[in-house]
Formats: sequence, structure tokens, C-alpha cells
Amino acid sequence: MKNGNRIIWILCIAIVALLLISVRMAPKKKIGGPVTCLDPKKPLTQHKHAMLQIVINGVPATLPKDIGITPDCEKMLHTHDTTGTVHVEAQNARAYTLGDFFAVWGKPLVTQNFLRMTVDGSEMKGDPSGLVLAEGQQIVLYYKTPDGQ
Repeated sequence: MKNGNRIIWILCIAIVALLLISVRMAPKKKIGGPVTCLDPKKPLTQHKHAMLQIVINGVPATLPKDIGITPDCEKMLHTHDTTGTVHVEAQNARAYTLGDFFAVWGKPLVTQNFLRMTVDGSEMKGDPSGLVLAEGQQIVLYYKTPDGQ
């Protein structure tokens, strides 16, 4: 191999190595971890609303108001009313999931009674807890109790 070709190959390998290093070091949206309280002194960096409906034995259930809200803490995931609107009001770039919301609520998401989930009208496969909440999302969870009542 000629010296000129060797230099070109060395430069190519160095460029690829630098690209790989930069991709690994690029900031990523974090998923997981505890959902913290909002700091009233800091601005919001995210403000999204997803709609969550829970259907049990074919009957829509009412999502409680004030999930994630106590007198001294408003979590970055919460509800204000019984409309099913899940508020993502965060002061960080973290991606919040349906599993995070259920953790704030203190309820299990997947139980033996869980049947399926649809998002924006399409059935979703896999673990529903990993669904990243997005603006305008329409999420429906279907459950069936063992006795069907």
C-alpha cells in the first residue's frame, strides 16, 4: 500500500472513531427514575397532555382527579380533574412513560386482568409501561375482571 493510501485510511478510521465517540457522548433523553415535584421557582421545559381511558369489562372507568397532587407537592405527572387528561408538566428533558404515571398513582399498570392497550386507535403490543407520553395521545387500557363483573 502506498503512503498516500495509508494516510487516507488512517484519516478515515480516525473520523469514524470520532463519530462513534460523539454519538455515545451525545445527551440522551432519560427514561425512568422517580417522578419529582415541580419547583415553583423554575420554568417548565415540557408541557404535554395525553388522554388516558381505562375500560373494565367494557365499561369506561373514571380516572381520579388530583393524582400526583398533594398540598405540598405537584408531581411532574398529574391529573387535575376526572376527564382522563394526564399532564406532563416537567422542568427537565426526561421522557415520561405510562409506567411513570402509574407509579405516581401508586397503582399497578399490568395485572393478570390486563387485556390490551390502544394508542391513537391502534393496538399496541409489548409492555405498556414503556409507552412514552406525548402531546394529544389517546391511550385506552382494557381490563377484564375474572368474574367479568
